[in-house]
Amino acid sequence: MIGVPSQQYRKKPTMQQTELADPHFVDAKRIKELGNAAELPAYRTMVRCLDEISVEKNREQLEALLRAFGKERQHFIDLLFTRDHRAFCIGNRWRKLRDALVMEKYRSSYGLQARHWKMALQTAAATVSNYWRLVQANALSRIRRKAWFARLNKLEQRYVHFLLGSLSEDFFTMLDGKCPSVVTDTEKESVASRKGLCKAMVRTIHDEQGKRPKHGRDASVWFDCSCYKAVVVGEQVRLDLMSLTPGVRLTLYVKGSIPVSSTLKLVKHPDGTMALHVQKSMSKSDIRPIDSPKASRGKLYCRALDLGFTEVATDDAGNRFGTCLGEKLTGYARYLDAKLKERNKLMARTQKTGKAKRRRMLRCNLGSKKFTKELQRIRTEIQNTVNKALNDILRQSPAQVYALEDLSHRFTFEGKYSREVRNLLSKWVRGTIRDRFLFKSAKAGVQVVFVPAAYSSQHCPECGYTAGENRQGDRFECKHCGHKAQADQNGALNLLLRVNDPEYRRYMSKEAVRKLERGRYEAWCKSRQEEPIKEASNKKRLKKAA
Repeated sequence: MIGVPSQQYRKKPTMQQTELADPHFVDAKRIKELGNAAELPAYRTMVRCLDEISVEKNREQLEALLRAFGKERQHFIDLLFTRDHRAFCIGNRWRKLRDALVMEKYRSSYGLQARHWKMALQTAAATVSNYWRLVQANALSRIRRKAWFARLNKLEQRYVHFLLGSLSEDFFTMLDGKCPSVVTDTEKESVASRKGLCKAMVRTIHDEQGKRPKHGRDASVWFDCSCYKAVVVGEQVRLDLMSLTPGVRLTLYVKGSIPVSSTLKLVKHPDGTMALHVQKSMSKSDIRPIDSPKASRGKLYCRALDLGFTEVATDDAGNRFGTCLGEKLTGYARYLDAKLKERNKLMARTQKTGKAKRRRMLRCNLGSKKFTKELQRIRTEIQNTVNKALNDILRQSPAQVYALEDLSHRFTFEGKYSREVRNLLSKWVRGTIRDRFLFKSAKAGVQVVFVPAAYSSQHCPECGYTAGENRQGDRFECKHCGHKAQADQNGALNLLLRVNDPEYRRYMSKEAVRKLERGRYEAWCKSRQEEPIKEASNKKRLKKAA
């Protein structure tokens, strides 16, 4: 036939044509708009084991040093929370406070040598700074989801971002009840009410503050390169550490190498054992890029991951990683719930007995060594499962960008466990997966973006109908068009489609997501002359959610 090329001469689609039909290829500008969350950290921490014999020889002096350092650090934390001194936690301003204390010939009330109380001040400033930055980040994330924030003009939004985007004197000035003028009004835009915005920000900050950080148990002490001397002795490293007594060093032997000029942290575990945490600085030379599908110029290859409870993650192709996570978390929850109930009953009994029996019960029935050791064992096993699953993702499902849901949801545990156990496990697992995946992605030279997760598991990618009835366990079946899929894979696919859609912003409220998807669904039904399913009332949705 004339004009119809044979199979062998038919042209193959170009890379650009393939990318237009494949949602995995995302515009690089869109990825930049969402923001890369996987930045290479300045340091990574390596754990080194200590020789037990050398630890036992110096245990009394080490524990005295731990107690003194903890008290000194808590003293500086309390000082940096006062109104007159809290600005010293900004950046490296703690050095100005250090210099002022040196000029006053400050001496530690707890017997620390000069270099050590300066280390206590430095770590206290870092703790307070991290506390305020977390409060700022949580407050900004919460404000961005407010309906009134979307109604602000660009200058007013910039005003909010300036005050909550980083630690500054203007931020603390706002906490004092004043209204800093950090942006200048223009002819086109102006800040209508600085006072109203500042009040709203301060109110949100107070809601997010929570408890202030405390040093807690005397479980750690820091050493910079001027506080120790390291000498290689065979396969071990001999460490001569600064003590409370001038001119006297504590000798410990470390298994493994220690990078030159590293900052060390001696940690005492609840069971009495000690370990050394070594901070190693990281740079671009530490990045080990993975082989991922290539994209044309201006595009990036993206994979979406749906995080779950029964498994660590499911990608948009349906591959499941870390499938034993749910079983291990359920076992951990059962053990923790049973032990806490048992210990609470015994603790209640101690309040009704004599002093001698109370001491015996606290020592023999409510000891923490065995309990803490078992918890640590289970946690380590779960962490290993998470790490292995994340390594498998990078190896078996490689990409230039990974899209994750916003990790603000909670895991649902099967069975009736106390609220304390559910909250503890859900927050810990979320934090573990997030931190480890961001670190591993940064080390592999891969970007990570977050997209709004609201209704991603209930949304049909075919017709756009969103309802809780669409998902039943691991099965997804749309009540309008009948589309069927594996529930987690469907959720990951929706996340991938949201990465490509500029109308989905990273800090988008659940109400805004629902409104957008409902409008699109009704438009789809209208184009096909079909009757849309009526949306459930707010009361029904709230009752079902409860």
